[in-house]
Amino acid sequence: MRIILICISIIISSGGISNPFDDNIPYNTRFDDGLAFFEEEKYVKASQQFNIIVDRASHTDLGDDALFFLAESYFLNKDYDLALVEFEKLVSRMGFSPYIEKSRWRICETLMLLSPNFYHDQESSKKAIAQIQDFLDDFPNSEYSKDADKLINELRTRLAEKNMETGKLYVKLKAYDSAIVSYKIVVNEFYDTKFFNDANMEIIRCLALQKKSDEAKQYLTDLEINEKSVVTDSFKEQALSVIKITLKKGYNMKTCIFGGTFDPPHIGHLLIAQTIIESEDFDRLIFLPAYLSPVKQGREMSAPEKRLKMLDMALLNNDNFEISDFEIKKGDISYTIDSIKYFRDKLNIEKKDLYFLMGSDTLMDFHNWKNPKEILDLCNIIVATRPGFTPSNIPQWVLDRVHFANIPQFEIS
Repeated sequence: MRIILICISIIISSGGISNPFDDNIPYNTRFDDGLAFFEEEKYVKASQQFNIIVDRASHTDLGDDALFFLAESYFLNKDYDLALVEFEKLVSRMGFSPYIEKSRWRICETLMLLSPNFYHDQESSKKAIAQIQDFLDDFPNSEYSKDADKLINELRTRLAEKNMETGKLYVKLKAYDSAIVSYKIVVNEFYDTKFFNDANMEIIRCLALQKKSDEAKQYLTDLEINEKSVVTDSFKEQALSVIKITLKKGYNMKTCIFGGTFDPPHIGHLLIAQTIIESEDFDRLIFLPAYLSPVKQGREMSAPEKRLKMLDMALLNNDNFEISDFEIKKGDISYTIDSIKYFRDKLNIEKKDLYFLMGSDTLMDFHNWKNPKEILDLCNIIVATRPGFTPSNIPQWVLDRVHFANIPQFEIS
């Protein structure tokens, strides 16, 4: 051990840098050593020197300078959490330090760098904006003013995008009033961002989705009066088109039928249903439990009423999912062609909006179903593939008319 310490001492002294473990080194010497490391961009070694001075000489002029360079070393080494702590110490303790303006600016930059992407909680972004605004108020002629304005704009855009994405989530849940609240936050608080026009358009869409066409048109009229620069001819044309199409879509929604025995319904069914709604942009997905599947005759199954009840419990509180008891109430062998005709007539739905979901294992035997070509004439078949699926032995006339969903592969049955 003694030999090791002697070697360390020789190496340090030969390099012209003082021993960081030596308590007898004058603070001025240690500070100069820290600056040498700092200028060489050796920020870890620099921070070691400055940290010792801050710890032992915090109430001296040298200690004040060391605190700034300690914080700056952390910042330049991208240790932003540590940098923020030290810069905030300097600001709170040394209001008249020559480094106060730079430190205040570094706090702004650090908060910005620590702010998460828009899809995370944005409390730190709000704090960063407040800090930057205070900086601009206290140092209106600062060399950092233009950069500060850019940071504020970036943070405000991030907050606006967060509310836009929240609104989209509420729309998916069909919670349109909540979506409007999120979009109005963008309109009222982040009116200077690129999302202002989109937020207004989405408010109009949400009102139309609630069948409030008069309110949607009135909102557009008010917007035209108060925000003339927003409501261009193209904006107005698009808004009126959104109202018209959305109202029509409410009666003719893009619909996916998900048939099966669901004995029992399990997480695989729910995962694929939710994924298919999002990836294929369906307005609703209808679970259709069979009374008796033609391909499962002779197998022991739970009673239809029990399967229906289990499915109802599994889908609780998901507004995108619906359950139909059509096949169970019919009380006979459940042929898909009969169900497709039923939904086509009941929903008054065109083929382009009517889909039937099946697994790739089911597709293997689809050509043997009752009236398979008529099924393809009346609806669109969408196939969720199982791991290892290959389309061998499936007739080409079937493959040419089905759509394989671009979704993760879940095990379903």
